[in-house]
Formats: sequence, structure tokens, C-alpha cells
Amino acid sequence: MRALIFDMDGTLVDSEKYWVLMPRVLLFQYGISYTDEEWQRLPWRVNSFHASLKNYFALPDPAPDRSFEECEAWCIDYMYHRVYPSPDKVLLKPDADETVRAAAALDLPMCVLSATPTPLIDYTLRNNGIRKPFDFIDSTYHAQSKRHPELFHKTAERLGTTADQCLVLEDSLYAIESAKQAGCTVWAIHDDKQIPDREAIRRTADRYFETHAEMAAALHALA
Repeated sequence: MRALIFDMDGTLVDSEKYWVLMPRVLLFQYGISYTDEEWQRLPWRVNSFHASLKNYFALPDPAPDRSFEECEAWCIDYMYHRVYPSPDKVLLKPDADETVRAAAALDLPMCVLSATPTPLIDYTLRNNGIRKPFDFIDSTYHAQSKRHPELFHKTAERLGTTADQCLVLEDSLYAIESAKQAGCTVWAIHDDKQIPDREAIRRTADRYFETHAEMAAALHALA
């Protein structure tokens, strides 16, 4: 192993819960509100922002007088302009700072590769006090997504090595699959949003960790 590639959302920071709630926030703007219990029982609600929104618009009479695309854009804009910039919302998952410290102690090049726009990656890492150890940050927001294995080859090259010499730390199945296809070693971390894919993640990743305390201990053991 000669470099580390970190995901951010769902891996280092607890942001996925806000994405999952975005359809609820959207509908609240139209005067439609749900209690927590009602929200959990909705048949169209799933653990994915895009999937929930698509399911809602497949109902016979969805409330918004906008298209699915307009509502999707509204939700994304709300996240990127209201949620991420708030200093008290997108915070570290428990013990994620210890994972970053353990990785930094290996004295290897490391970066953050995220689908979030670059300025918000930078702000989120700085707001949580973990920006300094990373050599660079990179975003797929306006570029090739993590669904393409070649992205991991390009990121490894920026880190001065090859994909088969990189350790990727991720939570999402699609990114784990692409990283493995690129030849990376992948360690997966639990995130509630990924529970439906948990068994597939366990099968695909090289190691699976329920907590950052476990992941940090495994990184310390590499030193």
C-alpha cells in the first residue's frame, strides 16, 4: 500500500441522513408534513433521496406543481446552499477523526474523493478539523463519477502510484465495486443508508467495519 483514497459523505461525515430527508423537506414547502412515525411508514419512502423522489412522482397525484427534475434540483440546491455550509450540521461520524489520524500516521499520500462540490468538501473537512492531513481533495460533481473504475486509476496517478497500491475507504456499494474493478484494496465502513446493500458490501470489500474505532485500530496495526 502506497496511498489512501477517502470518500467523505457517509464515510467520514454523517451527511447521508440529510440527503434521505430531502423529499420530506421538499414536501414541507408545499404544506405537506409528516411526523417521524408517519414518514417511516410511507410506502414510497426508501433509504435514497433520488429513489424516494422518483417513487413519489410515480404516485397518481403528486403534490408539487413542478417536474421531477425541478424538484430534484431544488433538493440538491438546498443541500449545497443550506445544509453543507451550516457549521452544526454535516459533522464527523463517531471516531472518524481517529481514523484520519491513524491514516496520517502511516505517512503516505492521501486524498479525499467525493461527489460533493470541491468548495464544500474543503469547508466540511476544515469545519471538522481534518483537512490538513490530505494532500488534495477532488470532486466528481462536474466530472467522471465513481461508477467508472478509471477514475480510481487517475486518482492513484495523482497520488504518485497505481490503483493496485491504493487503499480506498468507502461506504457505497457502487464505488466499492468500481474501486475493486480498478484493482484497489477497499475497506468499507457501515452507514445506515447502505443497510440494504450491506451483505453485498461485505462480499465485495476486502474488510468491513461497523465503527471508525474498529477501522482506526486496523490502520494503527498497519504502522
